[in-house]
This record gives sequence, structure tokens and C-alpha cells, in this order.
Amino acid sequence: MNYKKNLYECYNLYFMKYKNQSEKHIAHKKYVLNSFLSSLSDDVVYISREDILKWQNQFNVAPNTLNGYLIILRQFLLFAKGYGLQTDIPIIRKYVDDYIPYLFSPEELRHLIEVADNNISYSRVAGTKTFCFPMLLRLLAFSGTRLSETLTLKWKDYDGDNGILILKNTKRKKERYVPLHFTVNELLNQYKYRLQKQYMECDYLFPDNSLSTHITKQQFEYEFSKVVRKAGISVETGFYERGVCAHCLRHYFAVGSFRKAIENGIDITDTLPLLSTYLGHERLRETEKYLKFSSDLFPDAIETFEKYSFGIFAGV
Repeated sequence: MNYKKNLYECYNLYFMKYKNQSEKHIAHKKYVLNSFLSSLSDDVVYISREDILKWQNQFNVAPNTLNGYLIILRQFLLFAKGYGLQTDIPIIRKYVDDYIPYLFSPEELRHLIEVADNNISYSRVAGTKTFCFPMLLRLLAFSGTRLSETLTLKWKDYDGDNGILILKNTKRKKERYVPLHFTVNELLNQYKYRLQKQYMECDYLFPDNSLSTHITKQQFEYEFSKVVRKAGISVETGFYERGVCAHCLRHYFAVGSFRKAIENGIDITDTLPLLSTYLGHERLRETEKYLKFSSDLFPDAIETFEKYSFGIFAGV
């Protein structure tokens, strides 16, 4: 029996089962499984735990990403086992999110924005990145939107008269309305005027050089890391930590909003659900993650939160 040949036959049958899924979903599964199958020797007669471990050790990815790969492999190997192929099945361990964000102080964020402003180029040769970046940075820090849902915003998704963003490309695939602080809305209106004067009409709030689509995540991260270095902000990162990244701006907004509400005497039973909804969270536990890292910068706010959440959230 040619074990590897039979394994590929199972592979073809497996994807016939998933033919109604999206092309993107199928392509991701094929990427993972092709990677695993190509790691096996041609004379393999049995898939062992050692084979699985050798394959997973080649990836330099975050733990939750690797867990996703193992889930895809497990589903396929269970399918193959049902067709009589001998194989060990990978054990999926519960993933614990150990991500710790870098929390900007208000002074650091002001300096970061100042550096970004000084880095603006109005030259068409320099492209749109440096022109768009300061406004994009402000929007992420002072509206708390995710990078992916912000980059894909179009001007038709912005109600400048009422100061509202309509987010469509959201994590939960649910349209979300985000009211802006009047100062942010005023800056966004000014930015729109300057952008369209400089680059004529364009659909996206943050267009790339072609003006036909938006700045990519990679382009933002390159510009962001450059500005962070110029601002003199650095942090030691472990193997899987993200360091200073765009998501830290979302944490800054969440913690700052919570602290301000507490300072203004707004009841926490009103504050937390509103903040959770504003951020696009489905559960209060998701919002809790944003607040638990902030005891050094905002001790009073965190103490208030802990009193409220005692007996509700585990480990707070």
C-alpha cells in the first residue's frame, strides 16, 4: 500500500466535502494541509506524533495561529482515519491569550502625533502614506476603531455633518456606527478638504498611491514603526509579543475613555456596556481584557473596575 498516495486521495475527497465553502476558506485549509503533506517522507507508512511535532515546529507564528493550523490538520486526519489510514491525531490544547499591549502615556501619544505631523510630505513623489498617516493615527487613537476596519473606510461611510463613521468591514461582520468627538470630526473634515485638494477625488479616506484602493496594513505598519522609532519609544519584545503596534492605540482609547467616564462621575454600570458596544465587542469579557493591563497608568480607574467586576470576570 502506498500510504502517501492514499493520503492524497483522502485529501481530494476531503475538499469535495467542503466545495460549498468560500474560496478564501478553502485556500487557507489547502495551504495548511499542503504544508503538512509535503513535510512527510515519500516512504511514510504512518503519521506519528513526531511527524506532527516536526511539522508544527517549522512555523514562526503566534500561538493562536498555530492552534488554528492544528485544528485544520486534526479535522483532516480524523477524516483520513475514517477511511482506514493509520494516524495519530494532534491534541488541541486550550489557547490562553497572553498578549500584553504597550500602553502609551498621554505624553508619549502627543509626541508620537507631533513626530507624524513633522513627517508629512506634500510631494506627490513621496506618495500618500506620509500625508494620510497623521490623520489615520489620530483616528485610531481617539475613536478606538480597529486598523482593518479603519483602512477600508470610504468617504460615503462618513457623515461629517453629524460626526459619525459607518464601519462595514468589521471583525464580527456587523455594521457599526461610531460617533466621533467633535474635535476629531473637525480634524477629519479639514483632512478631507486638504486630501481632495492635493489628490483630487478619491473614494477612500486613506488612499494608496493609485488612489483606487486604500493603504495596506503592511504600509501602515512600516510607517508606524518608523514614527515610533523617531519618537524614541521602544519596548523589549518576547518571541510572540507584538511590541508597539496599532492595536495599542485601541487599548489607549478604551482605557482613556473608561478613566474619563469614572472621573466625570458616570456610573460604571452605564459606562462599561456603552464602551463595550462602542468598541464592537459582543461580550463584556472582551472589554475587560482592555482594562486589566492598565493598573500602572490608571490605578484609580482599574480599582473601580475591579470592584464592579468582582465575581463576574474570572481572574480580574
